Amino acid sequence: MITIAEEVQKWLDESKAKIIANYDRDNMRASGNFARSLETNVKESQGRVIGVMVGAHHSLFVDQGRRAGKRPPISAILQWIDDKRIVPTDISKPSLAFLIARKIGNEGWKPKNSYPNGVISSVINQNEIDKLLISLSKVAATNIRTEVWQTLG
Repeated sequence: MITIAEEVQKWLDESKAKIIANYDRDNMRASGNFARSLETNVKESQGRVIGVMVGAHHSLFVDQGRRAGKRPPISAILQWIDDKRIVPTDISKPSLAFLIARKIGNEGWKPKNSYPNGVISSVINQNEIDKLLISLSKVAATNIRTEVWQTLG
């Protein structure tokens, strides 16, 4: 008999795998920190099941982009240049990082992905949560039916 917590954990793990697949399909992987940072956890407390997925600070930017107004840290851009193995030919790496950060600060950045909402939002959204709720109701109904039969039997 599967529990509600196990069903939530299964959904979170499947969602994580889909997010990473989207991320890789859109060729967004640089260092791999985003994918490695995604963690799922399910806790049971006072009759409640709480499922959580956490990730690196930049996960929001990977999914939704970054609005104009503030430059990203140059150190992060330098790391991205190294991770992507970009070798500037006409300027130094720090100069390239500064120019990229300035452009992002001035214009913002949108991920060029093939998903309508983003690599995360296309997987974790109201439609997918509704599917999870249907699945959880089936698990609960099965568990209640089993308990009733065991009580009667």
